[in-house]
Amino acid sequence: MAYGLSTGLLDAWILSIVSFFIALPPAILVKHTGNELLHFLQKSLSKSYGFKREKYYEARFLMDNPINSEQLFKQIQKEFDL
Repeated sequence: MAYGLSTGLLDAWILSIVSFFIALPPAILVKHTGNELLHFLQKSLSKSYGFKREKYYEARFLMDNPINSEQLFKQIQKEFDL
């Protein structure tokens, strides 16, 4: 932008828009890389303290539901009714 203003090639408002779009990809790259690096460091630090990654399985894929939901709710109501 400074070079463009000193040479007078384009108007200032055009140079500001062009400069913004030129600076945008490196700024996004730096921010994304920084976040990924912090996440990696946090995972490494957690691992060094003895934490490990937990596998997650959704219950709907593990359980077959042969009971109607209304019957299940009635059964639970009977068990916990005071």
